[in-house]
Amino acid sequence: VERFQLFVFMAIMALQNLSTMDWVITKWTTYKLLETAAQVFICEVLVDWIKHAFVTKFNRIPPDSYPFMKGLLCKDIINTKNFHTIMDHSHAVSRRIGFSSLPLTCLIISFAVHARWDTIPILQGRFGWAVL
Repeated sequence: VERFQLFVFMAIMALQNLSTMDWVITKWTTYKLLETAAQVFICEVLVDWIKHAFVTKFNRIPPDSYPFMKGLLCKDIINTKNFHTIMDHSHAVSRRIGFSSLPLTCLIISFAVHARWDTIPILQGRFGWAVL
């Protein structure tokens, strides 16, 4: 969940940076964006690794409990398949892993409001809004 949110946040930040540079993509800007994204991702993996090590050590959680938790998530996914309802009930899995979609939605709406849509080259022209 954290890595998905991190990926979305970094993509939005990259789009925001590109919009402030009037969508001029050069080799240097691509290198800098990818370098920053790689550094953030590597740091996130390192922090998660250290965090899990501390949590399992100080709470005396055995390492073989991870397959049990994986089984719980799989059971949640299987149990949410209800053919009598129209809606998808995968919110049980989201609730168990702690995924909150409201902050992510607010960030995307804020980006959409403040973005400089008129400077995106692919959106200019007759059918530009069809791309979105």
